[in-house]
Formats: sequence, C-alpha cells, structure tokens
Amino acid sequence: MQCAPMAALLEIMLCTSSDDIYRRARSLVHKVLCQYFGAKGESDEDLCISYEYECWLDGMTKDTLRDFCAVFQDTPRDSLFGLVALSRAWKSCGVSSSVPQLNVSPLLIYALQSLGKMSGEFVLLTLQVSLNCLLRHLQPLSLSSLICFYLDADVTTLNRQCGLLKEYATRLISWHAQKSLVPLLFKVHRELFTSKSSFQMALGFMDDSREAKMPFGIPLNVISSKEANWLLRQISHCMLVASPDEKPHLSHFIRLLLPFAVKVSS
Repeated sequence: MQCAPMAALLEIMLCTSSDDIYRRARSLVHKVLCQYFGAKGESDEDLCISYEYECWLDGMTKDTLRDFCAVFQDTPRDSLFGLVALSRAWKSCGVSSSVPQLNVSPLLIYALQSLGKMSGEFVLLTLQVSLNCLLRHLQPLSLSSLICFYLDADVTTLNRQCGLLKEYATRLISWHAQKSLVPLLFKVHRELFTSKSSFQMALGFMDDSREAKMPFGIPLNVISSKEANWLLRQISHCMLVASPDEKPHLSHFIRLLLPFAVKVSS
C-alpha cells in the first residue's frame, strides 16, 4: 500500500476540528493497520497488536507524521520478518528458555530498527508506544528482547530515555523477584510522558498513606471503561514486578478500579 492514502487519513485525523470526523478517520486508520499488518482476531496476541496501533494514534502529531508514514511504507509484510527479528533478539539476550510468542507488530519492530535515522519526535513516540505495550502485555518478554536488541548506540537522540527503557527491558527479562522494578518503571514513565498520567498518579499514590476515596487522584465517575481497562492492565503489570510490600497497595487499586473497568459505557 502506498503511503499517500494513509497520510491523507492521518492528516484529516490530526487537522479536523470535528469530533465525529476525527473518530471516523481514526477508526479507518486503525482498521487499515489491522488489515495490512495483522491483528484481525481475538487472541491475546492480536489484542496486544490492536492496542499497539491505538498507542501510535494516541501519540500521533504533525511532527511525527512524515516518519510514521515512511515506516508504514517500508515495513516488510513478510510473515517471517517479525519471527526472524524476535529470534535474533531473543538469542542475543542469552536466555536458555524457548523463544516467546510474538505479540508485537511488524510496524513497531521496523520502527525500533530504524530509530537511528528518525527525528527526535518520532524516536520519543516509538519509545512511548513500546513502554505502553510492555505495560499492556501479559507476556512482555518478546517486546523486551526486541527493545534490548535494537536500542543501541545508533540512536543518537534521546539517549537518556533510550537507556532507561533499555535498562527496564533488560531487567524485566532477567528479573527473578529479588528486587522491585516499580521504582525504575516509574522513572522511565516520567521520562517518556511529561504530562502526569493516571498511571503515574497510581504509582505516585503508593507513597501516600492517606485512605483513597478516589484512587490515583482521578474522579472515577468520569473515567471511561476503556481507560479503566487499560489502566487495570498497566497496574497488573506492576504486580508482576512489585515487591511483597508494594503488592497490597496495588491490589487495593485493582479492587477499586474493577467496577469501572467492567461497567458498560453509555
């Protein structure tokens, strides 16, 4: 597929002042990505990739549009592309276990491979998408190994942010519950997302001993079920890498969040 139609749709999505046109354009772009690169089913792998596309669109700006379209056009559609990339990345990690299931799109893999020749804005977007997907995945090892393999010295911009994300991915692969990774995760998230997100509020609230009427400092009566479900997956990821002392706090957040994650949106 040539990039011109995709670029036109993204231009409409980014420039329109109409909420309805924005939703329609965004929905169409997401559908094209799912059909072009995969994620048509309901398996966890497909849902992970579908969420990844949502993350690309959430962070898309006029400054990242050109690089995104270039990556979209140049990404191989060969079904072996991702499997070969994952196999090489996993082997480089020196892990004796078998290669994990691939739950990353070719688009993200090619973007990680191409960061050395991309703008700083697109590098940041790729790092943000990668971290959000790590937090979404029930099995984050495949993406972690790809991050470790491709975030190298060729990336000349955002070195500190790249280094922090690579450190987290590296420790995630070799983590054996000796020490909490939540503080490092919080640090990485603050480096990549300057505006205070619900997720940052959740982690920051762990240092507050006050009883929470509204977890994370956000009014839950206005949170959408979609946002609540995404946040629930992110906090669940933290449970995997938390210390025994941190887990009761996270469990409390999960219990408070569950009713809003399962509610039916009006």
